[in-house]
Amino acid sequence: MNQVRRLEKEKQDVTIQHELLQEELSKKKAQCADLEKKKIEMQEQIDEAQQNDVIMARKLLELGNQDRIKSKKLEEQEQTILELRRQVLYLSEDNAKKLKENRTIGHRISETSTKQTLNQPVQPQPRTQSQNETFSGLLVSFLDDQMEQDKAIGNKKTLNRNSESSTGSTMKSVFRRKQSKSRHNLTNLPTQTVQTV
Repeated sequence: MNQVRRLEKEKQDVTIQHELLQEELSKKKAQCADLEKKKIEMQEQIDEAQQNDVIMARKLLELGNQDRIKSKKLEEQEQTILELRRQVLYLSEDNAKKLKENRTIGHRISETSTKQTLNQPVQPQPRTQSQNETFSGLLVSFLDDQMEQDKAIGNKKTLNRNSESSTGSTMKSVFRRKQSKSRHNLTNLPTQTVQTV
């Protein structure tokens, strides 16, 4: 009887221990489930971080390629600028040389033109009729005055009329010859023209 009671008590103790262990096992399982869940979440975060790393690496690669392209374009632009500067310098030197040559040629042409102008013979130009008439009128007026003065001098010296008439006829004849000769000379007088350079 006592042995049965003792076994019953041991059975109850084992049952209690089993229940306690079962509860502890349940707790451990719950902890394992939480840890597994956390593990999954951590793995997802790791995967996302890796994807971000891949994306960043691609972006860095693209930026590097863009930088290389930009650097190459800048080098090409610098080479183009240098070439343009060389061409501008060459053109400036060439223009200066041509300008100097043109000035030298201009001076030579000017000197040649001046020499030709100075060496050209003066072309005679005939007097106009109005110029001849004006000069003839002045000459007639001068001779008339001269005759009047001669007459006055003759009267003071008491010259006779015959002498005065003879002198007057002689002067008129001389005047007509001079007038005819002067008209002939005036018609053929050369006119010098000065040409400006």
